[in-house]
Amino acid sequence: MDNLRPIIQCQDICIGYDKKVLFDSIHWTFEAGKLYTIKGLNGTGKSTLLKSIAGLQPLIKGKILLNGEDIFLMNSEVRARQIAYMGTQVTMPFSMTVDEYILMGRYPHMNWWAHETASDIAAVKQSIIDLKLEPLQHKKIHELSDGEFQQVRMATALVREAPFILLDEPTSFLDYLNKEKLWTLLQSLAKAGKGIIIASHDMDYVQLFSDEIYEIKSATNTV
Repeated sequence: MDNLRPIIQCQDICIGYDKKVLFDSIHWTFEAGKLYTIKGLNGTGKSTLLKSIAGLQPLIKGKILLNGEDIFLMNSEVRARQIAYMGTQVTMPFSMTVDEYILMGRYPHMNWWAHETASDIAAVKQSIIDLKLEPLQHKKIHELSDGEFQQVRMATALVREAPFILLDEPTSFLDYLNKEKLWTLLQSLAKAGKGIIIASHDMDYVQLFSDEIYEIKSATNTV
């Protein structure tokens, strides 16, 4: 394995809330340059795991290391430049246009007064091109369909330009054609060097596009 390749290591982690353990004794590794899918029944902890890897949900025990550093000891903005996370819950900002919304994904790169730079604008334009959102870019968010808004949220993750992208059910609300386009894009991003980690129920696409598949089975799950 290339030691210079960004890597996330889950070391004997236990995931859950308070005293409720969702799963325990996980030893998983995620390398940049691969597309990983986490599968499992509802309620087994897929979403919670993604939140923990993103540094948003504390562990019950164990460590998650990003390039050897404990993610929970990292500065939040430094961590956000390394890991882009797209969850399932979001508030829709009615007054924003699509390009304004996508620009929010650049916040870890912006200066303290949050003025965008030429590189921020260029990154937004590129994410719009990658997801073919040009017809939507000047629309208000509230004018979008659920599927369109899901694609815009995906662009907000891409625009971060982070080595790792974590996505919780990213194809929700997408039709068959757009699901396939998104999985194809994610696969191409992994081949270009990104680490893509997805929680998904789209098993046909999971089997077709994933480099590795991890399964959460129970509170005593081990791999």
